[in-house]
Amino acid sequence: MRTKHFLAAMMLCMACVAAMAQSKAQYQTKDSVTITKLVNEGKQYLKNKKKTDAPITLFFARKLLNLPYVAHTLDKNKKEQLVVNIREMDCTTLVENVLALSMASMKQNARTGYASPFGDFIYYLRLLRYENGKVDYTTRNHYFTGWIENSVKSNLMTDVTSGQKAREIVTRQKVTVDYMSNHPSAYAMLKAHPEWLPKIRKMEQHLSSLSCPYIPKSKVGNTDRLREVVKDGDVLAIVTDKQGLDIAHLGFAVWKNDGLHMLHASSLKKRVIEDGITLRKYLENHKSHLGIRVIRMV
Repeated sequence: MRTKHFLAAMMLCMACVAAMAQSKAQYQTKDSVTITKLVNEGKQYLKNKKKTDAPITLFFARKLLNLPYVAHTLDKNKKEQLVVNIREMDCTTLVENVLALSMASMKQNARTGYASPFGDFIYYLRLLRYENGKVDYTTRNHYFTGWIENSVKSNLMTDVTSGQKAREIVTRQKVTVDYMSNHPSAYAMLKAHPEWLPKIRKMEQHLSSLSCPYIPKSKVGNTDRLREVVKDGDVLAIVTDKQGLDIAHLGFAVWKNDGLHMLHASSLKKRVIEDGITLRKYLENHKSHLGIRVIRMV
């Protein structure tokens, strides 16, 4: 009897913690309605999915096609909040939204502590966006190298380019990031809170100690080896040599007859698109783009 009461108390406690975390999120009612609908559609898709069907990440990414590209949607508040916005997004928030939708559709509620599809989405979005899921400006994954590192530690993602299959086609990037600390005025919240700079610098110093594998753009072709390494729905992170930065752009892998393409939130087209040109051509059009890191949902 005592055990029964203890379990009931624990479940109540988990529900309270989940409710508190959800209440700290910033969203419109239409966001929660849309996300609940999408997660339920994802669960049904997985239930009926055949081996030849697209992975769940591409299922959701295509659901978001043609949504408007809008930058800086996370930085409009004076205080850091978990911003939930399924109406407009940039390349990073597209990736986070699609992955959180996918994870919420695949995982059991018991792991998240929530009792609703929207609550599950909130749980995974928070873990993806922030180190250890702690909502704070200084723990947000501002650089995608940190995003990858923390997502791998949380067992949410795996770095495909660190794996055995990619070994023969990768080279390494010595990460050097300091753009935020050198340009604080470019970040509204950081400009308003210069006291956060020491923590930002410490984070940058840690990331700048890393050497990360990537596939150079000369190897991003329509080859059997690349098709073996990169799968539909993988996250593609474009490595850059721009000073102070590590990753220039993000998207999802889409294989077609002529090679690898990218589904992404395009700042040029101002919307989420499934690009008509191959990723190889896209990379060649940008001199500062060195190649790609490939990240896959666990």
